[in-house]
Amino acid sequence: MGTTLTTSGQCQGVPALLSLPDAGKAAASAGQGWRLPTAQELLTLVTAPGCPAPTLDAAVFPGLADLGDGIPYWSDTPADLPVPMRMHYYVDFADGRVDAHTLGFPLAVRLVRGGAGQ
Repeated sequence: MGTTLTTSGQCQGVPALLSLPDAGKAAASAGQGWRLPTAQELLTLVTAPGCPAPTLDAAVFPGLADLGDGIPYWSDTPADLPVPMRMHYYVDFADGRVDAHTLGFPLAVRLVRGGAGQ
């Protein structure tokens, strides 16, 4: 969200940082089957877990930038953690790690289309 791919293959714009509820609303308003990916789907994009940033193929995802504290993108996967508040997993493309955050925290969003969200 917030960026578009130009005809020359470059990313234009700045990633929008959204809370998870706002990310869900943005996906629904995008229509045509757009949705938040699962953590497992985001992990399929990681090319070199544990290596220096970025861990995505720069030819496929040009212009990926550190957002100030890594390159974290929300997933639609609820975190199964022993904590009292609801959390969801995100994938940090700076190093390929998965972590969890509270739903109101603003992170970047990458929508996907199709599939069952497995």
